[in-house]
Amino acid sequence: MMRMLKETLCVLLWASLEATQSRGCSSFFCRKSPRVSMLSRGAAPGKPLFLTPYLEKGNIEEARKQSLVGPLPGASVKSYAGYLTVNNKYNSNLYFWFFPAQERPETAPVLLWLQGGPGGTSMFGLFVEHGPYVVLKNLTGTNIAICVCTDPCLVYNNVSLY
Repeated sequence: MMRMLKETLCVLLWASLEATQSRGCSSFFCRKSPRVSMLSRGAAPGKPLFLTPYLEKGNIEEARKQSLVGPLPGASVKSYAGYLTVNNKYNSNLYFWFFPAQERPETAPVLLWLQGGPGGTSMFGLFVEHGPYVVLKNLTGTNIAICVCTDPCLVYNNVSLY
């Protein structure tokens, strides 16, 4: 029984790798869309914002001020972004983009959205599922209507979760 399971898994792995290579992909996680670099369009992203040094020194207000994202065209939402260090020895950092609840942010629960994986970005969920923007096939963006509800709701297509 165990041998049959191992053989089946080996065949499935081999078939997956063959299918990947036959499509001309260089890795198991294929990128069908072109890579986009903002630098090629003239936008300078600036230096990464590492918030851990502020937090370790107790400068929470300064960290909050530094991480505030500027106005987003077509959307009146406040958000914060930056890197949190998780391992100094290996220079491992996690990027976050935090959107406070639009209603009662002081008492609203926080949803931690984890998505992605090797070769897959968690920005997919932000730009395809949660808004306030959608990235289109031609790599242009558009803003979507945001559902503002007093009760929890889920709007299909706009997929805004409150």
